[in-house]
Amino acid sequence: MKILLLSLLTLGSVPTVFAQPVDLLQQLYGKQSPGATRPEASSVPSAMPMKDLVPVIQEPLTLTVRDSFSTSRERVFLADVTTCKGPKQACDEVGAIDLGSAPKAMRQDRLAKTRIIEAVSHEMGSRPISWGGADNCLISALSSPFNEEAVVHVIEHEFASAPKGVRVLIQSVRLPTMQMLRHNNYVYKVPSFGDQVSRVYANPRTRFAQLKVLAVDQDPSSQATIEFIAQVSLRVEVQALVSQGSRERGERITQDFIALEWIPFQDQIVTDEKLVLGKILKSRIMAKQPLRSWDLMREPEVQRGDRIEAVVNTGGIQLNSVAQALEPGFIGQKIRIRLDATKKTLLGVVIARSQVEVPSL
Repeated sequence: MKILLLSLLTLGSVPTVFAQPVDLLQQLYGKQSPGATRPEASSVPSAMPMKDLVPVIQEPLTLTVRDSFSTSRERVFLADVTTCKGPKQACDEVGAIDLGSAPKAMRQDRLAKTRIIEAVSHEMGSRPISWGGADNCLISALSSPFNEEAVVHVIEHEFASAPKGVRVLIQSVRLPTMQMLRHNNYVYKVPSFGDQVSRVYANPRTRFAQLKVLAVDQDPSSQATIEFIAQVSLRVEVQALVSQGSRERGERITQDFIALEWIPFQDQIVTDEKLVLGKILKSRIMAKQPLRSWDLMREPEVQRGDRIEAVVNTGGIQLNSVAQALEPGFIGQKIRIRLDATKKTLLGVVIARSQVEVPSL
């Protein structure tokens, strides 16, 4: 039995080395395998004895621990707290070792040298490394304030999809004064915590709202999120009908009488012109004053001074007579009328346009 072992070693510019074939039967029992012949050295041109192989020698690294370091990242790496002397590739590999989380913003923490050595030994194994520098490194986490302009832009975008005829104007936004962020590379979002935006539409009288906002770290090594409260001063406006000029009581509302304008939300305001055209003013209104439902009334079926038909019921007999209305009235309302035939003043009930019923004489 013949087993041929071939080893391929590459070390810099060292040529490829081939091992001699080994006859295991001869080594174990002192016998040569049948048909096995020992190859001549000339048959393997590049072959050389195994004793001539050169072992791989790793150059030592020198790591020096810094006294202090300031960071704006979520994680701390070896390259942050040490300086390295040695081959560049090896220093890059060592510098990428993760040493854990950095302190929170505005805080400090000391990283012991023994902890650094332990982390490097776990990753690099038996590579020769010499140490120097301080016994520990003071790590200070940098801090930055919230980007007010970016937060306002995000909040305005959330309220941009308001219902038709409604808009929300952001007057001011108050953010936490504590600098909680590590840097300025954050993206802000308004999450849907219990539909906090729709609650403003449900109560348009509100002038103040508290919104939860998320700051998402864009650092690939972190992507942490920070939640904070933004205090928003706002005004909800609606498109409502306003008077184009001063109008007196009793005037009929026409198309040129009104216009749609944005005004702060108020109770009982009218937004649909179809509901007001042809109606009568119950009171005097000023220019640019919004129309309210209690300022309007529909035209009565009977106007004062109208000549109407009076239906008089007397003794089971119904008589129709011409009369004059002494006051306006709606259907079902009692008004005073004067009969033309007898000049009597009677009290009747409006039953239709220009028609009044007198129960009995």
